[in-house]
Amino acid sequence: METVPNVLTVQDFLRISAERDPDQLLLLHSDEALRYGDADVASRSIAATLRSLGVGKGDRVVLALNNSAAYVIAYYAIVRAGGVVVPISPETRLDGLAYTLNHCRAAVAVLETATADQVQTGDEPLPYLHGLVAVGKSASGTSQRYASAAWADALRASSSA
Repeated sequence: METVPNVLTVQDFLRISAERDPDQLLLLHSDEALRYGDADVASRSIAATLRSLGVGKGDRVVLALNNSAAYVIAYYAIVRAGGVVVPISPETRLDGLAYTLNHCRAAVAVLETATADQVQTGDEPLPYLHGLVAVGKSASGTSQRYASAAWADALRASSSA
């Protein structure tokens, strides 16, 4: 019989569900279907990427993605990396995003690629931010501050499983 710890974290619920029935549907949104096992694998991979960007226990990570499987995966990944999720609307204007990034002292931001491009090319000082994770396609390509290759690999692996 499986032993369950007395205190369960959010990531524990995902892990336990993935172990019990990895093919069980976690999310169905538009044409996206995300299964527990795939979400578990992808969030572990992205958590490793976040840790490589310096995210540790208690570090704030801004999460500004559209409603999608990527949002769910990013949420679990941030928590797994020890970070604190700071969810904001992906429609937030650049000045409001810069304010939030500075006010909460975000170490990393997980953003739609178009927004990440604007943050990187903008002139707003962001002294606490030391990493961006860009999700989605970019017209201008990616830069060294982006962790989008790891994100794409994790999503590709989860969708092919």
